Amino acid sequence: MKAKTLIKRAYQGQVNPLTPEVEVYFSVENDSEMIASELSVGNGMSHDPIFGVSVVRYVKKTREIVREPELCKCFHDKKAAYSHIKGLSRYLRMSPEMR
Repeated sequence: MKAKTLIKRAYQGQVNPLTPEVEVYFSVENDSEMIASELSVGNGMSHDPIFGVSVVRYVKKTREIVREPELCKCFHDKKAAYSHIKGLSRYLRMSPEMR
């Protein structure tokens, strides 16, 4: 399943009002699951750009899509947002066969 599809299903097509413009979708995966993320942009209170990262987990065996609110974050710097996205692979869980 594609990252965009997972994000859309998890959030039922709704957009974050603070960062409504989606720039790009990302995913990382292993044998048992996928972490999908979305980088979006909007304007902060003082009209400076802010970047939002939304994150969901897809469990392949059960086909369950789970929101990951503790991994979702807002940033004032686009590089920091990309750095957070790059680090999401460390949250992939090992499948029982790999332990």
